[in-house]
Amino acid sequence: MVSLNNLQYFYALLGIIFSIINCSLLLRSVRKSSHSKGNTSDHLLRDASIIGITFFLTNLFVVLALNAKVDAVDFFFYFLYFLFSCIGGSFLAIKMGIKKQLGTGLYLLAGFMITSIILLADYSAVFILFHHDLHLNLPLVLMTGLITLGISFSSLRFLLQLSKEPENSSSRRWELIGSLAAGLALSGIPYLTAISAVGIQSGYFNELFLFPYAVEILAMTTLAIVPDLFGEYRNTVNETRLEKSEQHFSSLFDSNPDSVFSINLEGRFISVNKMAEKLTGYTEAELLQMTFIPLIFEKDISRTLDYFLQAKEGIPSEFEVTMQRKDGISAIVRIIAVPIVLQKEVIGVYGIAKDITEIIQSQERIRHLVNHDELTDHYNSRKFIYEADKVIAEGSPVSILSIEIGRIRSIREVFGIKEGDGLLREASSRLKNAFGESALFGRLNGDEFALLIRENLDLEKAAGLIERAFAEPFTVDDHEIFLECSIGAAIFPDHGKEASELLRNAENAKRTVSKNDHAFFALYERKQNQHSLEKIVIENELKKAIESDELMLYYQPKYNILKECLTGFEALVRWKHPQKGILPPGVFIPVAEQSGLIAALELWVLREACFQLKRWHSTELMGLPVSINLSQKSFSNPGLVKSITRCTEQAGIDPSLLEIEITESLAMFNEKETIEKLQFLKKYGMKISLDDFGTGYSSLSYIDKLPIDTIKIDKSFIDRLGDNGNGHSMVSAIISMSSFLKLHLIAEGVETKEQADMLSRMDCHEIQGYYFSPPKPAAEIEREFGGKKARII
Repeated sequence: MVSLNNLQYFYALLGIIFSIINCSLLLRSVRKSSHSKGNTSDHLLRDASIIGITFFLTNLFVVLALNAKVDAVDFFFYFLYFLFSCIGGSFLAIKMGIKKQLGTGLYLLAGFMITSIILLADYSAVFILFHHDLHLNLPLVLMTGLITLGISFSSLRFLLQLSKEPENSSSRRWELIGSLAAGLALSGIPYLTAISAVGIQSGYFNELFLFPYAVEILAMTTLAIVPDLFGEYRNTVNETRLEKSEQHFSSLFDSNPDSVFSINLEGRFISVNKMAEKLTGYTEAELLQMTFIPLIFEKDISRTLDYFLQAKEGIPSEFEVTMQRKDGISAIVRIIAVPIVLQKEVIGVYGIAKDITEIIQSQERIRHLVNHDELTDHYNSRKFIYEADKVIAEGSPVSILSIEIGRIRSIREVFGIKEGDGLLREASSRLKNAFGESALFGRLNGDEFALLIRENLDLEKAAGLIERAFAEPFTVDDHEIFLECSIGAAIFPDHGKEASELLRNAENAKRTVSKNDHAFFALYERKQNQHSLEKIVIENELKKAIESDELMLYYQPKYNILKECLTGFEALVRWKHPQKGILPPGVFIPVAEQSGLIAALELWVLREACFQLKRWHSTELMGLPVSINLSQKSFSNPGLVKSITRCTEQAGIDPSLLEIEITESLAMFNEKETIEKLQFLKKYGMKISLDDFGTGYSSLSYIDKLPIDTIKIDKSFIDRLGDNGNGHSMVSAIISMSSFLKLHLIAEGVETKEQADMLSRMDCHEIQGYYFSPPKPAAEIEREFGGKKARII
């Protein structure tokens, strides 16, 4: 019989601890195996062996706790039988626990099998160890079997529940609770089998022989409650997750900025959000009575059905179609179609539709702007050259024209940028229309355009077409305006093999055209390339010349023929070229104006003239003013006035000794700002002269507004004084006007005595020109005129 009076509590406690460890290992193995892929029987057998050994140790501690006397042979058979029984039972428990789905029948079968293995192993162990002292108590055996059955089913149920849970802190907490409950319950079964098969030795446990059963029933009940509690917990968690999932879906569906819908396998709408109503123009009720087919443009229906069939086969897709709204307006939409899968079966399709009409239109606009000028909508230079090369590749003779429309800049300054741009658009359209649709036309930059004519160029015909295009005046703010063109032409294949080469040569030809003609045209010649190259060389060398002080000033005297005295000088720049010698301004001034170097050049002239006046202060030339010319480029510089005053201050000269010469065209440029600058310089003490008078467009009222002191009659009128033409009349009129306006007068370009005498008789006594003296360096001026009496007028 089993004696509980001598129970070894230490071994009993170890048995309980190992039982809990066994259960923990079993749960851990089941969870690990159920969440991993590719598990093999070898891995399961390894885990089952480890767990089986620990179960054997648990039972061994029970034997030790009961202080049973066992001989070696019985223990050997006990060891073999019970160890393999524990391993087999563990393997079965793991195998059942990792199954994804376990039906009722299989669940019952597994529970009975685990119960049978436990009872068979424990009773066999009792038989082997206590076969000399067996006293079977059938009621207790039955009770032991029922308790074991309850523990087995509860443990298996908890195993199945926990194997489906993801790894997190909550599931690990329940794993610990289950291990404790199952470990306590399973640790008592060996005691029950021993009591029911052998009986209890008399003693104070006689009255309480059912106490172990009561404890085990309590443990079984606790273990039975654990799966229920865990199930409640999992249901609560799942309900919370489901609620959140529904809220997320509702938010995604109803609050999505795109149109979201679902359709069944027949293509009929089963749900739509508000944005779908907005996109289609139909109400939700109307859409739920429709299929998607009426919303698709006819040309896109076949393609859309193909994508729908893909989605029905479980393949997501993304595509673009043209949609027909209820109001008849079309829209380009991008649709993402995703199959709705329930239990591995497609039951419908979710769709997300986004209106990309504006995006597509923007992309098309960008593609258009890549090849077209934004202002005129003609080809840009890149597209023009590309298309021109395609035409040239055909091999037929073609001509390329480089066209510059004049006066646009001044019109922008007078009337505004918007009006100037509008005028440029109209002018370019006239040019394009003049040569027909067969011609290629493009805007290069600014006011420059390119034209390709698909035939041999007839200069007279082309010029006539352009003249007719610009014969009618343009209207800007109720003002009629005539525009000018500068045109250069190059012919394929004579003047180049590629469009870029032909265009470059046409531009070179255009630069040779006189700027004073109304409509002008020039055909490219080979020598123009050499001329362009020379201009580039001059530009580079001129920049170095300004920096390295290779320039020098010549001074041309102004002379009063009535009083026979000097009245001043005009400073004229020359270039001391290291190889070419002294270069006149006609060689490099135009290059300086085109390249933008004119401002730096004129600043050098201003500074040098001021310091020369300072040097003359101690000579007989003291008090004679020097005039310098300023271009429109320099005058438009906001810092011009400060530069002039700084130069006079640095040189330490009287500002009245410096005279500023401007042209009529400069005076008319940006009128208000120009007059303000001139008035400031005049108040500062300087004299202002209007150069080349008579060649521009100045009216008497306009001249009267300018703060000028002197008018210089242009050389072109002086040359015509003796031709019996209108030269005499023009000079006479200018002299009368200057007298009326009380302006000082000087004639420039006087080269003969006859011209000087004639001017004197007309009451113009101050002259400048080669008749009296050519321009000379400062040293020669000092030698020739430094000893003569000079008088300031």
